Amino acid sequence: MWRRPLPALAAAAAFLLTGGLGGALPLPGAQARAPQAAPASAAMRVPVRYATLKDVRPNTWEAEARYPVFGGTSPVARAAGAAFRSQARKLLDEFLEQAREDWKGKDKPVGEYLFELDPIVGLAHPDLVSGYFTHSFFTGGAHPNAVFLPHTFGRVGGRVKRLTLKDLLKSDRSAQSLVTQVLLPALNAQKKSRGAEPLKSDEIGEKALDNFVVTPTAITWLFSPYAVGAYAEGPYVVKIPLTRLREFLAPNGPLRPVLAP
Repeated sequence: MWRRPLPALAAAAAFLLTGGLGGALPLPGAQARAPQAAPASAAMRVPVRYATLKDVRPNTWEAEARYPVFGGTSPVARAAGAAFRSQARKLLDEFLEQAREDWKGKDKPVGEYLFELDPIVGLAHPDLVSGYFTHSFFTGGAHPNAVFLPHTFGRVGGRVKRLTLKDLLKSDRSAQSLVTQVLLPALNAQKKSRGAEPLKSDEIGEKALDNFVVTPTAITWLFSPYAVGAYAEGPYVVKIPLTRLREFLAPNGPLRPVLAP
């Protein structure tokens, strides 16, 4: 099976898989095709297994999408599971539609089309579920592509919803203050190490700020290639410990499961 095409993204994903998220659950082995049970841990109070969708036409295309399936009756876990499943099916269907169209004519594409969707679950609590997909694909062009697709679900005012950065904050704290004081310095330190130009606080879009994963000890922002720099810079993975973020986060908000003493 084809693997992630970008060396920088592969390195970032490997970092996360080995615990860089601060307690994230590793994906079951690459050879497993049936849904797999996840090992138990403090971060996984909701049972997690993995389902696989696959479509292969030799020398034409190879596609595999995996997504987490959450057990139990938690409304938060159900909402998260539905979001992961829906996105996996949608992205795979779109890829296959394009592949069938491109390969049916006389002028065939030069190389095999490839698609992979891999999930990582960082937290599976009855009231807080967080994880992300690494989506890697090639449908022609100068290079393959790969992006991070995070999903974090919790409760806001008693309602289950997909969480944004604003949902996590105290009423007297703004997303901009968190970015300026914590996230941007950490991001720019990475950019400096790569010889890239630093960003200003207004150069990180609101949508990019919502691309985070929560684990028992940290919030990790996942910036895909192009999100905060040139393609050549690759992805940026910025993990901030919860201890550094407590002054910004609402203690009785949606992150209560990981902030409670």
